[in-house]
Amino acid sequence: MGSDFGKSVKRPRLEYLQLSLQKPKPLPTFEPLIEDDFSLNDQERKLKKREKMNDPKEIKRKTKAAEKDAVRELKKDTAAIMNEKRNQAFQKSSISRKKIFSGGNMPKDEV
Repeated sequence: MGSDFGKSVKRPRLEYLQLSLQKPKPLPTFEPLIEDDFSLNDQERKLKKREKMNDPKEIKRKTKAAEKDAVRELKKDTAAIMNEKRNQAFQKSSISRKKIFSGGNMPKDEV
């Protein structure tokens, strides 16, 4: 039996991470596409924005969203009110239970 068990195995050499020696290559750039008829001034932009605001589809969409928001708020309010009523009813019932089990309103001399 030999003791050359660890000697005959070749281990791969470790390579450490290093910064690359080559400079990074720049990405190719393209010239921007410039449209001549796109130069709108501020007044034309405001006019288009107003036209869009007065569009019937836009108005319908906004009113529908407002209705949904209102319904959502009403549901939240109703849930809060019902929760408060439930808490008040629970407090009343717990007070009445205490009265029943502690003897209630009976006079002390009748017991």
